Amino acid sequence: MRPHKTCALMLETRGREVRISSFETATQRVRSGSTVSMVIDEYHLKSNDTQLRISSNVIQRFLKPNDVIYFDDGKVVGIVIEVSAKEVKMEIKIGGSIKSNCNVRFTGGKHSNLELVTKEDVEDITAISRLIMIDYLAIPFCNSGADPMTVRELLGPEGQHIKVLSKIDTLEGVQQFENILSQGDGTVFVRNEIQWELPSEKLMLAQKWCI
Repeated sequence: MRPHKTCALMLETRGREVRISSFETATQRVRSGSTVSMVIDEYHLKSNDTQLRISSNVIQRFLKPNDVIYFDDGKVVGIVIEVSAKEVKMEIKIGGSIKSNCNVRFTGGKHSNLELVTKEDVEDITAISRLIMIDYLAIPFCNSGADPMTVRELLGPEGQHIKVLSKIDTLEGVQQFENILSQGDGTVFVRNEIQWELPSEKLMLAQKWCI
């Protein structure tokens, strides 16, 4: 903690997080039974009810038919029916309204296929560090002990005062909890993310075990 300050400052990276682009309006209705495509957002265009443009350009490498995808914390659920180089087609099993720039959630450890720390994350950390002293850096979707070690190396000598907090967002993270904890400075157990991979009766048991 910085001297003469009453609270610590924490920065969270985006890393393995995936989001859709904005809609023309604040929310968009997506109908059950409709076919919707997730499209790589190369040109920063708006999403709509038939095309959800996403921030990742690699999901087509690890998604396959019958994979389940959750949007906006599960308000809309899609099932993958076709994967090509530029898009992933889904059938919407649970329709509803989702927000602009909402989160996209995969299960089965698929977030491990995404970059832990992106180029944009490094730029953000560098820029903010020039203005204020960061006390904690939270890293989402940590799935192994190597993840906090990678972040520590990226911080370098100038960032050794920053405490690395590993966010446990997935079942894989729960299973690797002891390794993750041993290599970082602390953990954050994210129940609203883990709920997509663990039934509710096991969620609290997993949290208790990690604590």
